Amino acid sequence: MLLCRVVGRVSSDRRVSELAGRRLDLLETVDRRLAGTGRRYVAVDALGAAEGQLVLTAAAASARLAEGLDGLPVDLAVVAVLDGPPACLGGAA
Repeated sequence: MLLCRVVGRVSSDRRVSELAGRRLDLLETVDRRLAGTGRRYVAVDALGAAEGQLVLTAAAASARLAEGLDGLPVDLAVVAVLDGPPACLGGAA
């Protein structure tokens, strides 16, 4: 799993039919201070995370186990939208 911040959306003129109607988010991993690391990824987002929100992702086969993504050609999926920073990083317990 990766802890990331949503930094934008990705649009496409064409995509495989299995991903039609699916939202693609541009994510940036964050460090212990929740600062961006510069590493960016594209993930399928079935939860509707807003730009700036912290999210958790699942990768590879785990991404395809997320609700509604079974059998889709997905390598990274948003699986949780966080209310705030995790307690281990100074957020509320």
